[in-house]
Amino acid sequence: MQCVLLAAGYATRLYPLTENMPKALLKLGDKTILEMVTDKIDEVSDVENIYIVTNEKFYKQFEKWCESYKGPKKVKVINDHTTSNDNRLGAIGDLKYVIDTENINDEILVMASDNIFDFSLCDFVDMYRSKNADMICAHTIENKEDFMTLLHGMLINESVYMPVLHVTLPFILDGTPVFSEIWLDPDDSSGGGETPGESGVKLLLKFDMKEVGFFDIFCYYEEGKMDLLLHYPENLLPKEKEIREGIADILKKNGMEIRYLAVEQGKESIPVSAAFPQIYERRNMVNVTI
Repeated sequence: MQCVLLAAGYATRLYPLTENMPKALLKLGDKTILEMVTDKIDEVSDVENIYIVTNEKFYKQFEKWCESYKGPKKVKVINDHTTSNDNRLGAIGDLKYVIDTENINDEILVMASDNIFDFSLCDFVDMYRSKNADMICAHTIENKEDFMTLLHGMLINESVYMPVLHVTLPFILDGTPVFSEIWLDPDDSSGGGETPGESGVKLLLKFDMKEVGFFDIFCYYEEGKMDLLLHYPENLLPKEKEIREGIADILKKNGMEIRYLAVEQGKESIPVSAAFPQIYERRNMVNVTI
């Protein structure tokens, strides 16, 4: 088994803290987050090698960290040669890059390099062995109030300006595995709405549904009104009317007025840079409300 640690993000939400330091190498106490993660991986005897995939900006810093690694695994840092949010490969792209460049034909444990957790990965690997199937490790939020608090924190943050929130979210939908990525600006003022000077919520959602295909949802919400564009896979073309009516019904049930709704076959994925062009103009700014 091989382990791939995803570390090619630019952590723009934490600027200026991470402007010159990757989030995984920030210290909590006397350990970096990455060291906490590798400590857990070291406990898994099945794992032979750890591949840390990062970008051109932080490659040398991860290489330097690698020199101080004292664990039993072989660690290799891989540069995906991207230089900014604009040309980054994304989680799936970086995973493919490692598989191709290292010619991996083995089981893979894929992890984020900056997640903090206290459970043993051995239990997770043991379950994988017993089920003999692909596994996703997720945290269940059983308390609805906790979930709403989390959601509120993603959408509204009045203390510190966050250029764009980026979340990867694997989940199971009616027994079907889904891998999704969300980009969200809770305070977009780029003029997407109809009210001059007003801010709204801009969201780009990409998700890959096993045996169904890849979807893009790009939407803008302001004062109860929604603009929404959905790209669906080619094989669902006969279902377009049903998809359109289903989305309209969901929005209506949640008290949203549809200002614009487009549902069409997605020939090309919507680039993050096209959805959020202003992030590259404002990336060094921090707006603190007192």
